[in-house]
Amino acid sequence: MFISPDGGVITNQGGYLPPDKFAPVMETALKKEVEFKAKLAEYKENPEDLKLNREIAILFIDRQQIDKALPISAKLPDDLELNSQFALAYLKIQQFDKALSFSEKVFAKDTKNESGNVSKLHTQIGLAYAMQLQRKPSDEDLAEKTVMHFQKVIENYPKSNEIESAQYYLGVTYHILKQFDKAIVVFEKLLNHGKNENLLRQAEMMLKRAQDSLEATPKDQ
Repeated sequence: MFISPDGGVITNQGGYLPPDKFAPVMETALKKEVEFKAKLAEYKENPEDLKLNREIAILFIDRQQIDKALPISAKLPDDLELNSQFALAYLKIQQFDKALSFSEKVFAKDTKNESGNVSKLHTQIGLAYAMQLQRKPSDEDLAEKTVMHFQKVIENYPKSNEIESAQYYLGVTYHILKQFDKAIVVFEKLLNHGKNENLLRQAEMMLKRAQDSLEATPKDQ
């Protein structure tokens, strides 16, 4: 991980790299920091330029400096891309209330998912809930929220880039809930029309697990 003097994350490169591979990573990080400083200087000279405000705010979010991006966002309260980036950033650090607050702004403004951000946010929110559900599978409210967000994508945005991920994670959610018959239906649908080979391989394995689990479930349950 490369950190700037002001605490911003320039690039998040983990693990050991030999010198011949580390050098180009370092060069890329330095170039990225130079470009950021140049953009920041341009912004300071033109603080009323809304396009620059958006760019700098998103750069701060990317650098994991949300606190520096927030004051800028006040100038662009209805900006779809900026609100989406805030929502995703807060989901990443598990601040769900703040993530949902920014997500709702996106949902309200982009009802047809023209930006592609609505389906992405529903998928990521559903995934965040699903991770919690793994620890608390008996939480009915959590289960309902998880299923709802994935179904929103499947039912409302079937042509979005997130459709296959939403189907896969809905199937996984049903498996967590031990609703194996529903999981099987979802995985079979995905396998019938899906195109993402990596996701299809995972879906095939999950389908087999769901089928085995259903077969092992006592008939009176």
